[in-house]
Amino acid sequence: MVKKIKNNDKDTLSRSDITNSKPTHIKFNFSFITANNEFCFENGEFNDAHKLKLLERILTLSQETLVTVLNYKKNIGIEFIPKEQCREVGYNPRFTDAEHRKKEVDGKYAVFRIYQNNNPLPSRAIGKLINNVFYILFIDLNHKMYKSS
Repeated sequence: MVKKIKNNDKDTLSRSDITNSKPTHIKFNFSFITANNEFCFENGEFNDAHKLKLLERILTLSQETLVTVLNYKKNIGIEFIPKEQCREVGYNPRFTDAEHRKKEVDGKYAVFRIYQNNNPLPSRAIGKLINNVFYILFIDLNHKMYKSS
């Protein structure tokens, strides 16, 4: 038996309609960001202008499908950096509580530039991209988390 879920318009959706829908756009999650003050919101250099720019970039990236964003050049889209190229900085250990995230601990970090042309800063948001969710783990204002290749 398929359970029906009702909405305000008296239309109904089945549970399978909901579970079988495939998200096409990227979503962002800050739940597991590091507690390291150099790479989180507590960084004294991470002022309101930088926060606004981060929000603008998230808005821009979330308006396109993930496939489109992944096909952008790295200065406006998302690039992937091998974990071995990054500094050893811990993030919230609860990230691995869920099985679908636990299997993604090794491998590459997903990165997007906060300032597309590194002006005024070579700032990055660094995390993991899993099932169309970008888990932001680090805010790197001065490109200290990894070396460019």
